[in-house]
Amino acid sequence: MGGQMSTLNVSQFMELKQGDSKIFLGVTTLGDLEKAGFSYLDSDSRYFNFIELICSEVHQNSFQQIELVDPILRYNLPVGRMEFEYPLLIVLDNHFLPFVLENALLKFEEFNVVIEKGPKLSKNSTKVMTLVSLREILIHVFKHQVSVDESKQMITALKNYIRMLQERFRYLGYLPVQLRIKYRERFVGDLSFAWEMYLRFFYDQWLEKTIINIPDIAKEKQYQSWSGEFFDRNNPLWTKTIGYKKKVRLNKTDKESIYKIWKEWIREP
Repeated sequence: MGGQMSTLNVSQFMELKQGDSKIFLGVTTLGDLEKAGFSYLDSDSRYFNFIELICSEVHQNSFQQIELVDPILRYNLPVGRMEFEYPLLIVLDNHFLPFVLENALLKFEEFNVVIEKGPKLSKNSTKVMTLVSLREILIHVFKHQVSVDESKQMITALKNYIRMLQERFRYLGYLPVQLRIKYRERFVGDLSFAWEMYLRFFYDQWLEKTIINIPDIAKEKQYQSWSGEFFDRNNPLWTKTIGYKKKVRLNKTDKESIYKIWKEWIREP
């Protein structure tokens, strides 16, 4: 966000005790919020009983005024008279870009349908990864600070990218249980580590300001004495990473080296 600073009149300002989370509560008027001119993430939704705001830092200047760094409203402001008072919930989030991307992707039905909100995937799940895994991926991949306008442009581009991926490779979208199980018996291309590679491939192109291309995931090549698709479990590359239960275990170094191999793999010819 670049350290944009704004001031806001707030009364009854206090910090809530919620473990390591930094959450603040106060009371402000619709008029003061309108005057501040905050941007918002979701223009189509609004809460009528309270206001939620995200920022990277908050400082109390006086008993009735706070200073916010990189503030953005999560939802559009309610409709009402300027003197109406509202509870204001302020959430500190240093991972602004991952936060807004998660918020947008979970409202993107084609992607939301394959995200498990519980702590883990069951063997008979139709999902591809948990919400916790998605958050970890977004924080690990999308590290740069961007403006609100840039983040909105990125959201549009990322949703188009994912939509095209899912249209071309059906197993990245919704599959009935039996088809999901059948795919995973032979391939690992829908697992969370693979999704991290797809999202990183998008972000690399975004940072390079090039045309966003869709990777040819199904491209077959010869690797050592074997030939087939990169994410085929028979690929010798997975010998050391697939255990007895056929789960892929990758550390940070493994992911980096495998991503480089994969980018070379999908490169033409």
